[in-house]
Amino acid sequence: MINIYNLPQELEVYKLFWYGKTAGIFQFGSAKAKYLCKEIKPKSIYELAVINALNRPSILDAGVHIDYIERKNGIQPVESIHPIIDEIGKPTYGIMPFQEQVMEACVKFGDFDYIEADALRKAMKLKSEELFKQYEEKFLKNATAKSSLQVAERVWNLILKFSNYGFGLSHAVSYSYLGYVCAYLKYHSPLQFFSVNMTHESEGSDSDKLTELIRDAQDLNIEILKPD
Repeated sequence: MINIYNLPQELEVYKLFWYGKTAGIFQFGSAKAKYLCKEIKPKSIYELAVINALNRPSILDAGVHIDYIERKNGIQPVESIHPIIDEIGKPTYGIMPFQEQVMEACVKFGDFDYIEADALRKAMKLKSEELFKQYEEKFLKNATAKSSLQVAERVWNLILKFSNYGFGLSHAVSYSYLGYVCAYLKYHSPLQFFSVNMTHESEGSDSDKLTELIRDAQDLNIEILKPD
């Protein structure tokens, strides 16, 4: 029996993401998700979480995903800003796609407490100029004790930028683990996986999803019988 709460991490399962064989896989079946998977080639739940965070209209429109892809693949260098900020952004190549990273930058570089950091995150979502100014003054005052004003302003602008895109890490990891469970079942129990998914999609109105599942199954040398 498969224990979905304690699945081994297997490279062959992740290769389904690498090659875009993600039809029926939760959160990773769209064309944009497939593109990101092919470019990033995830090898962990964390990297799947990054893909989930990057696969959002605001980030895609801003081209942040391009920076991540090029930095991960060694095309674009990861520029050093300040040791504190470098360490926070290290797991994601200097990009901060997660709200937790933005909050950590406020706490460690701007000497906010976590309540203030979360309040700033909420203010940014509301685009409150009055609160921005209030928090900016405190951030720059505290940050200049660790760096120059120029570096402090640069970090503040990065925080403003990424706060508009930030996705909750816990949310992203939860979604990504479910996606990995689907991929694991697809790799190890393909007949059952396709049977259940095709039955579900055949009862819906989106024939494109059913067609994609059929193609995916055929690519994996699974014979699809005609309805009797």
